Formats: sequence, structure tokens, C-alpha cells
Amino acid sequence: MADRAAAEFERRSLCEYLPLQRWFAAKEGRIESVRLRRLAELDGNHLLSVVDVAVGGAEQRYFLPLSAVWGEDNLTMGPRMPATLAKLRRANRVGAILDGAVDDEMANALLGALREGREMDAGAEGRIVFSPTERLAEAAEDPGQPRLLSAEQSNASIAFSDKVILKLYRRLQSGIQPEIEVGRFLTEETDFEATPRLLGTIDWTDAEGNVTTLAAANEFVRNQGDAWSYVTEALDRDMEWLTTAEPEEAEEGATLGGPLDLGAVLGRRTAELHRALSSGAPDGPFGMARLTRDDMEALAGTARREVSDLLDKLAGRVDQVGETARALAQSLLERRERLMARIDAVKDVAPSGGLCRIHGDYHLGQVLVARTDVMIIDFEGEPTRTLAERTSRASPLRDVAGMLRSFDYALWTTVHRRLELGADPERTLAGVDGWRKATRGAFLAAYEAGMAGAEVHPDNPGTARALLDLMLIQKAAYEVGYEMAMRPDWIDIPLRGLLSLIEGEPE
Repeated sequence: MADRAAAEFERRSLCEYLPLQRWFAAKEGRIESVRLRRLAELDGNHLLSVVDVAVGGAEQRYFLPLSAVWGEDNLTMGPRMPATLAKLRRANRVGAILDGAVDDEMANALLGALREGREMDAGAEGRIVFSPTERLAEAAEDPGQPRLLSAEQSNASIAFSDKVILKLYRRLQSGIQPEIEVGRFLTEETDFEATPRLLGTIDWTDAEGNVTTLAAANEFVRNQGDAWSYVTEALDRDMEWLTTAEPEEAEEGATLGGPLDLGAVLGRRTAELHRALSSGAPDGPFGMARLTRDDMEALAGTARREVSDLLDKLAGRVDQVGETARALAQSLLERRERLMARIDAVKDVAPSGGLCRIHGDYHLGQVLVARTDVMIIDFEGEPTRTLAERTSRASPLRDVAGMLRSFDYALWTTVHRRLELGADPERTLAGVDGWRKATRGAFLAAYEAGMAGAEVHPDNPGTARALLDLMLIQKAAYEVGYEMAMRPDWIDIPLRGLLSLIEGEPE
């Protein structure tokens, strides 16, 4: 199948295929080259391949498993049609080449090879190694039928019943995926329980010995969805109730955000995560490094440059946003020096605590709600950053800032949606400030309690406060830039966050 599938596939422009489109659209310039690398054939009808794409002066690599399926039905409209890449013909027999992520037989073949610990020769391209952990045999003994949960730009996730999740990494970078490295460390070296256990990996070692992770298997976690959906749906229900309740009832019963005390639970689990991620040997990838005066000055310098550039851009675009956002933007620009002073304050506090591996892209969407607890997932880090950046040590308070900003986004996203649908503004906003302060307060209190005595956490409250302020400013400034470019109607959310920091409101 390999030669035939590859030949047919290369006749079609890859840029037409959905998982690649977003990356192409994000780059300027024309596509300079597209090359399919054939790695290894799997069980006769499947090909493990990668695609190298050069566009706009940059190159990106994708993992694209291919499946050959036969029969007229595969050429008609159906749920798999968007993933059909090319037609196949052999004499009077017809079929199609599919993105293997949508093919159940491909999923079963990959999991079967992983269970067997197979190693496949990829010829001049190296070899493919399937590395199971001891836990996989039990989890995958009778895995059930696969079902595709997502087929996104950065990965495709396939669930086998309620036992195994197989994640195929779409966008590839040479080296072990941070998610794999972190998952293996948390599974094998710590007692941290609030993350799915790693069950195995599929790695490509090229002819030069460079290792690239193509896929990973983890335990499936029964859950009620991610924390973003949990919070926004609960807020929406509670805000709806507030619009119909009598004023006295609303004042007494406004406890927005659902029955689970998510702030406290997340704070506790986040502290446990940071303790675990900083518990390795000092000279290893999960050891802690003491925070120094030079580190503090470097953090402040980076933040000052980023925020200064953002404010310059905002000043040139302030007339292009809505009335509410314009007033917020002007207020922020008038307070530029006060904002810079908050950044520079980091240089004046005594270094305390340390740097370690962190989640790196921590927000409500990276957390699953599992009954009265949470599970933290997706340790890939920010996908736009290099592998070196995603595996470097950082202050754990960067994760804390990410989650606090995510609380704000969940709250104001719900408010925006309800107001756009015509909800009464006064009733909609009732209880908002209380929920924000209560949830953030519970999260921070639980986190501080969980980190008490941890060497990686600043023992000086002033240092902790200054560092957290800095991380929040950086995060909110990034969000302003993103919204300014992508969703100008939403720019008021991060603008409010920056203004609250300037005014000294407790986050």
C-alpha cells in the first residue's frame, strides 16, 4: 500500500487539508515545498508518514498517518469525507486514502503495535519504536472500539472505551514531547495522582539518531468535561436564575459557578503539581534551581519590553475598538508609568523560592472535572514556543497567573454571551464581583497552604506578590495583543485585568 498511497496522495495539494490549513493561514508568503516522508507500513493498509512543509520562509513538520480503504462507499459523502485525501483505483476496484486519525482500523493497529512493543524498520528514515509501560497491558486488555474525540491542528485524540486515550501529535518537533517527559516523571517518580497515567509512546528515531514522539497513550479518565465548560455553563445557569429571582432571593442565593468549590480544589491540586515537578534530583530535568537576583532582573526586563511594545501598538489602534474598550484602553495608556512601576518592583524585592518545570499552558481548558476532584492534562506547553522554551525552568507562579486569568476569561466570556443575547445588564452583572473575588481568593488560599514550606515557593510574601503581579501583567498584556489582532470585541477582558493590577486590586 505504501508506494501506491504515497504516490496518489502527493498528487493532491496538502494545503487543502483542514489540519494543515490554520498553520498555512498563519504564515505570510507562498508554499515553497511540500514533501511526504514514508516511514513504515503498518498491517498492510496503513502508512506512517510525516509531511515537511516550507511556507513563508519557515518549515513545519506534521505527522500524517494514512489509511487505504476500499469500496465505493468511501467516495460518497459521509462523516469521514472531509478526511479523504485522494482516490485509489486498482483495476475495477476503487477506494480512498484517508487521514488515518479518522480510521478505526488504523487506531486499532497502532494500539496493537504498542501493546506488543513492536519496532519497525523505516529504511533510510530510521525506525519506529513502540514503547509500552507495564500499565498498558491491563488497560488495553479489552480496550473496546476506538472513537475520535478531536482532530485538531496540534493533535488528534482517540478514546478506546473508558480505558485508553491515544493522542497523535500533529505538529512535530524533534525531541521527546514535554507532555511525555512530564507524564513519565509524574507516573514513575512521584505520587501525584491528579493526572492521567502514561501508558506508552510511539517514537520515530531518524537516521541521525534524533527522536521525535509521534503519539502517546494515557489512561482514560471518566469526567464531566473540562473546567472551562463546567464554569461557564454553571455561571450561565446562575446568571439566568438571577434574572428571574426576586431581589431578596438573588441577594441571598447568588453563589455563581456551580456546586464544586473549584477554586479551592484547583488551588490544592496546583500546589501538589508544583511540589511534584520540583522534586527531582537537583542536576536533573525536574530539579529546582534557586531564584537569583539576576533572574529577577531578567524577568522584569523581559516583561518591560513586552508590555512597552504592546502599549505602543495599542496607542496606534485605540480608535479602532468599541466605545467601552476605547475608554479602558485610554485609561490604561494614561497609567503607563504606574504599570511599568509595578513591573520594576520585582527588581527591588529579595530573591526567594525557585524555578522548576511547570505546566506552561495552564488554564481551565487543561483541567478535567472528575466528580468532586480535578485531573490536570496536556503538559505540552504553549505549542507556538520552541521545545527548549517549553522544557525550561520557570517560576511556578506563571501557572498560577495563567489560571487566574482563565477565571477572568470564563466569567467575562459568559457575561459577553448573555449580553449579546439581550440579557438585562444589571441582573447579569449581579454577583460577578463576588464570584470573581471568592473564586480567586479560594484558589490562592488553597495554593498558598499547599505550598507552605516548599523550597520552590517564595518564603517572602512580598516576593511572591511581586512575582505573581509580574506574571499576571505579562499574561494580560499578551491577551490584549491577541484580542487586538483577532477579536477586538473581546479586548475589554484583558484590559480590565491590567487596570485592576495597576489599581492594586487583589488578584
